[in-house]
Amino acid sequence: MDTGKLISDLAEKVKKQVKGLEQVYVGDQSELLGVKRWLSTDMWSIDWMLGGRGLPFGRVVELYGDFSSGKTWFGYQLLGRAQKDGCVSVLIETEGAYDPSFAQLCGVDTSKLLVVSPETVEDVFKVIDVIFKETSSNTPIVVCWDSIAATPTTHEIEAGMDTRDMTKAQKMGQGLRIVTRCIEDNGGMFIAINQVRDMIGVMFGPTETTPGGRAMEFHASVRLKFSKAGKLLDANKDVIGQKLKVECTKSKICVPFRTVSLELLPGQLVPVWAGMLELLKKKGLVIDNKGWNTFVGDEEKWRDSQFGERVQTELGKKVINQFLGVSEEKS
Repeated sequence: MDTGKLISDLAEKVKKQVKGLEQVYVGDQSELLGVKRWLSTDMWSIDWMLGGRGLPFGRVVELYGDFSSGKTWFGYQLLGRAQKDGCVSVLIETEGAYDPSFAQLCGVDTSKLLVVSPETVEDVFKVIDVIFKETSSNTPIVVCWDSIAATPTTHEIEAGMDTRDMTKAQKMGQGLRIVTRCIEDNGGMFIAINQVRDMIGVMFGPTETTPGGRAMEFHASVRLKFSKAGKLLDANKDVIGQKLKVECTKSKICVPFRTVSLELLPGQLVPVWAGMLELLKKKGLVIDNKGWNTFVGDEEKWRDSQFGERVQTELGKKVINQFLGVSEEKS
């Protein structure tokens, strides 16, 4: 029997016998279930780490890491980028630390930002359900929750400080099972920011975990871990910024486990070429000779601090496109 005909017959039987089942695709129709839209991070290096296209719409994304490692900054940057692309940006703020001026420095138009401050995990998922399930619009919606770790459950509030809450993981799993399908059907994006905790008594293997159980680890299509990698000093050895390391620890859209290094200066937007110089050196497209850099096939020398100017040249653009896999026609 022809395999194609057998698949078509099975599809028809499934549709007839399972009432209410609409999403049954055969052959090339299965492409309708794939990612149809992408959100660029406005940084070539992180876009490269994510497969060259950015973050996927219709999926769940988790940003986690140590304190002061750039999680909130990156979340705000994604909200600002979404606004530039014509999307609706929503911030679910449960840490009580939202600062409009900081959000504006990260590129967010606060006059067009919806900020919601629910009290419990249950309320957060109710808000998400209303946004993605009850809202019928062709405009994609990007929701950022800051953060999972800072949000208590209803049981935790009612029981008080004397009782240890063990229901958060259960509520996270239940909530994600409900909203994940809604996010896919709506074509929006849900970004969750989380913290890390030390695992007491663990001597081997991973020593850190994230609050809220393991449900987010499984439901997220992309997980990005942010770590502090050092401090940036000026000529007087005063701290003016910090070095960050971003690692893709899980991805269902590209090859995971890539790592990018960034430099973050408070009050300044991170340029699109941030992190690219180190990647180009590793790939051999930039040659470093005692602090002087040259593009492969070029003799003109320049310092690391001049990289932003060099990528604007014709040769610089050609090297960047070669690394990112962009054809000359598309560039």
